Amino acid sequence: MNRSEPALARVTVFDDGVPSVANLDPDLLDALRRAATDASDDGREFVHGCPARYADPTKDPMMQQ
Repeated sequence: MNRSEPALARVTVFDDGVPSVANLDPDLLDALRRAATDASDDGREFVHGCPARYADPTKDPMMQQ
């Protein structure tokens, strides 16, 4: 990671306590979770990265657009 870049908070599609996950369309969330589960079988992880200063992505001004 470049030192000028902020640290990232790790959020997955299984983090129901995070509004950007919990407020997704239910069909989309179901599809993302199925894909994430399938990917994990191959050693992959779906992660939404957001700057640590916006650990709750709803606080990130870029997500408000």
